[in-house]
Amino acid sequence: MSRRRTNGARFEQQSGGLLLLGQAVELGEREMRMMMRRRALYVIGGAIIFAVVYALLSWLKYRAYMDARYDLGNMVQAVYNTAHGHFLEITTGDVEPRQMSRLGSHVDPILALFALPWLVWPSPVMLLVAQAAIVATGAWPSFRLATRVTRDPSAGAMLAGAYLLYPALGFLVLNEFHPVALATPLLLWAFLYMEEGRWLRAAVFLVLAAACKETVPLVIAFMGAYFALRKRSSWPIVVTALGAAWFASAVWVVIP
Repeated sequence: MSRRRTNGARFEQQSGGLLLLGQAVELGEREMRMMMRRRALYVIGGAIIFAVVYALLSWLKYRAYMDARYDLGNMVQAVYNTAHGHFLEITTGDVEPRQMSRLGSHVDPILALFALPWLVWPSPVMLLVAQAAIVATGAWPSFRLATRVTRDPSAGAMLAGAYLLYPALGFLVLNEFHPVALATPLLLWAFLYMEEGRWLRAAVFLVLAAACKETVPLVIAFMGAYFALRKRSSWPIVVTALGAAWFASAVWVVIP
């Protein structure tokens, strides 16, 4: 049985009832679109299941008093104070506690963005649920990137599944709430848009990722260098320069 070679990744032929390794047979454009839609639904469904399961587990962990003043309580205080007019203000854990800016500990101003939903849902559970939901979105850029590279939606869906099932990612979500956990999906979104040459969209996610912790801009700087070599363009060097400058100012100016 022979088939016209087009665009996909079916590698088997049947002959005389035996499954034999044959020439790579790619799908036509219509079949590829249909497969893309099906695999996309699988990825979206997997991301929703991830978000629901880990949000529930985080809530149960919180209800069982397994979360502590560090770090969930610290984050809650920063968000609460921001929502009530005291930008990222926290109380230190010193013998004689004092008020200080959260930025004097870690430069993660993305916490301030949670002040608005806090006014609607003033609970630590809001942060835990939001973290699970945001991290789950990383499955989509994983799917898009893998499909772009392999030209096979099935391979893309498998990589997205690997992202969602990665044990370290699950531990990251269940380990209370940390702004740096949000950098994982945000960097994936930025990488996708940089790969596609959508620099304005990439810039939004790069800024959000850099706001997750003072060390994240170093990752962004290396991403810029990578794309400068890959795209043979000088524009990504701007990303490298800005990432390095953000890191330096955060560590040697903001935190002190």
